[in-house]
Amino acid sequence: MYAQYAYTENTMWRKEDVIKQLKDEQKAKTLSLRAYAKTLCVSPSYLSDVYGGRRDPGPALLDHLELERKVVTTVTYVKRRWR
Repeated sequence: MYAQYAYTENTMWRKEDVIKQLKDEQKAKTLSLRAYAKTLCVSPSYLSDVYGGRRDPGPALLDHLELERKVVTTVTYVKRRWR
């Protein structure tokens, strides 16, 4: 069993999609990491950790993108024969 996070609007987004959206927006506004983090009201080190995949996007970043976090759990059952 493992859990994976899905960020939903009307479609399922992966964490990588959220990071790509944030990076694309930063590039479109031509802001440095520090300036972009200030507009999002988060610290530059936190934003850098999110970009690097070391931390999950939190409520401040998800609210900015108008997304919410849902947990999707997948369970796999294995049928075993007992002797």
